[in-house]
Amino acid sequence: MLRRPAQNTSELLSLSYANSRSHLLSNLLTSNNSSVFEKHSLLSFTSGKGTLYIQDIPVPVKKGTTLLLHPRTRIQLTGDEQLDGIHISFDVFARGCNQPATALNSLFPYGQPIPIRPFAQYVHLLEQHAGLEEYTSDELQQFRQQIIVQELIVLLLENAQTVRKNPHPDESVRATIQYIGQHYTESLTVEQLATQAGMARSQYSSRFQSITGYKPLDYITRLRIEQAKTLLMRTDDPLREIARSVGFSDEYYFNRRFSQMTGCSPKQYVRQHRSDRSFKSTWNASITSPDTRSENLWPARPVQAPSDSEHAAVPSFPSTQPVADHLVLVPSKSTSHSPKIVTMGSMVGHILTLGIRPVGAELTIIRHQVVYRNQLQLIEDVGVINSASVIAGLEPDLIIYEHRSDAMKELLEQVAPTLTINPASNTAEQLRCIAKHVGEEQRAEQWIAHYEEKHEQMWRRLGRKTGTEESATVLLDLEGEWYVMGIQGFPLTLYHPLGFTPPERVASLMKNQVRFLQIQKHELADYAGDRLFVLTSSPRRHDAHLRQLLEQTSWADLPASVRAHTYTTNAKWNFDDPITRDRLLKVMPRILKHPLT
Repeated sequence: MLRRPAQNTSELLSLSYANSRSHLLSNLLTSNNSSVFEKHSLLSFTSGKGTLYIQDIPVPVKKGTTLLLHPRTRIQLTGDEQLDGIHISFDVFARGCNQPATALNSLFPYGQPIPIRPFAQYVHLLEQHAGLEEYTSDELQQFRQQIIVQELIVLLLENAQTVRKNPHPDESVRATIQYIGQHYTESLTVEQLATQAGMARSQYSSRFQSITGYKPLDYITRLRIEQAKTLLMRTDDPLREIARSVGFSDEYYFNRRFSQMTGCSPKQYVRQHRSDRSFKSTWNASITSPDTRSENLWPARPVQAPSDSEHAAVPSFPSTQPVADHLVLVPSKSTSHSPKIVTMGSMVGHILTLGIRPVGAELTIIRHQVVYRNQLQLIEDVGVINSASVIAGLEPDLIIYEHRSDAMKELLEQVAPTLTINPASNTAEQLRCIAKHVGEEQRAEQWIAHYEEKHEQMWRRLGRKTGTEESATVLLDLEGEWYVMGIQGFPLTLYHPLGFTPPERVASLMKNQVRFLQIQKHELADYAGDRLFVLTSSPRRHDAHLRQLLEQTSWADLPASVRAHTYTTNAKWNFDDPITRDRLLKVMPRILKHPLT
């Protein structure tokens, strides 16, 4: 299997561009509905600022920003009145191919906002391209158009290369973190790492601690102890060999630091945690793809329909849809290392629940949002819209991909075996699917059984306080835009046979497998239940600000009983991963004690 996407000039020279057209980006701002681009697209912003949602992932944009998007990418654009620019759609053909390519090599920075310099030259090319469209029947003018597209691509690639060569200081620190992960067995000093980052020792230590939460030497020690835990569980090597293999030159010092960090000696740790279970040696894999395209893998209705009543509450993990593509695992002859896994989307919490720390994950957005931030320090961030070159550099044995784009899926499959997860399937189904492919089925079933028991116990304790058949609605406030939550996140803890039920309109969304729906201010009453839960990204409680936002909607027109049972909490509880859902069970009673006053 191809381990790394090729990055040579011959591949660039073999590409040809055709069928390009220009459009004003302001046309995309006329509707709240998303758009799907069928061709490769260049989005260049010439004025204003706003947010571009790429496959539901928010990316800030402003004047001077350009993005390259895969074919069949779904976007939605919001911004100020000045936000505008040019959208150029085009086909790309590889040499000898009659069909347009869906993904190019890793030199192409898909989905990454690239600041273009000199921007005036870039805008001039955009205007030239748009001015030639009236001559599209002229073969010579068509040829000129394609040359302009090539010039735009060259400028984009040159600026993307500049961004990579001149990273933000935090990126220099993150590069040393990756270096530590590869060289923790060697003697490392803060002075050495600061020199690599091009910083003074004090500046480096300060930035390092702000990123990881630890001082550099404490981080290195923690990494070594984590690796030692793995060796203790999976080998019978003497302690002195394990100590040396993870970077400790002295066995006694290793014992002391291990005891300080874990509360027990290495030998006690083995007795407490070791089991006969071994990790499946399944890291040579091949993909068996269905004949149909993955957009059609997930039916519009659930495989197993819910109760005839749309008002019926749902269990902890209602059956929904097929979870993943079929991945055939072929056992390797030997496995001498822990599997290297990269997760994309919101799957990082799932794999951590199974006791496995991925080498890479999509952390740019969720790093500061999830409730398990302290468990992410040793994981490499592969970016928001994932770069195949970064992922390939981690040399993963398996990629776990929450499906958003066929084009990205095809690119990932060139890097490593890729398990594609349906984002509309429920947490338990996703966890079972991943566990099956990493040999942790027992751990997954234990978590699911334990969670369902605790979920039921929580609602039995709260039963006297919540009313017998009350409905509840969950709203997400995202910078003044309002979303009703369906089958994703926080509602899945609320809706339970012993808890709340979804109101009619929300039940209809859930029946149709809608994860969330943006609504206008005047539509709130149409979706409101007996109780209202408002999720906000603010890190602290801010009732006055939230009241002001709600007053701008139809909240004031709701019955007093609903307004008296409106609650606010942090949007960090809106993730679907097992860690978040488990911790929310402890927090939910506190949320219900404090309605918005």
